[in-house]
Amino acid sequence: MLQAGTLAHLVQIVRRNRSLSVICYTGFDLKALENDKEPGRMKLISLCDVLIDGPYIAALNDNRGLRGSSNQQVHFISDCYAGMKDTFVSGPRRMQLAFSGDDLLAAGVPPQGFARDLNLMTH
Repeated sequence: MLQAGTLAHLVQIVRRNRSLSVICYTGFDLKALENDKEPGRMKLISLCDVLIDGPYIAALNDNRGLRGSSNQQVHFISDCYAGMKDTFVSGPRRMQLAFSGDDLLAAGVPPQGFARDLNLMTH
């Protein structure tokens, strides 16, 4: 949200040429952002399909959903993912891995212990 205006502009440019959904994670509280009234932030929020707000707190990482910790709230701004509440809030965490030579591409929200398990796989 510190560069929200520029990111909102980028999203608009990309959406001119292709379909793009936007899931935004922010350590800021949505209500605080709405009260802030900073135009770039409000524009970015309006372009989001899902906004996950609140600071990540490691002690509250319950290893569920696509949010980092249980204090974070999932806000469905558009209807794009409205039927996937369980995936975002309480579903199991999933990662997809793709290896190419020495490179590793990881997509998803890593479950607890992922870094440790990956380290064990590579050694």
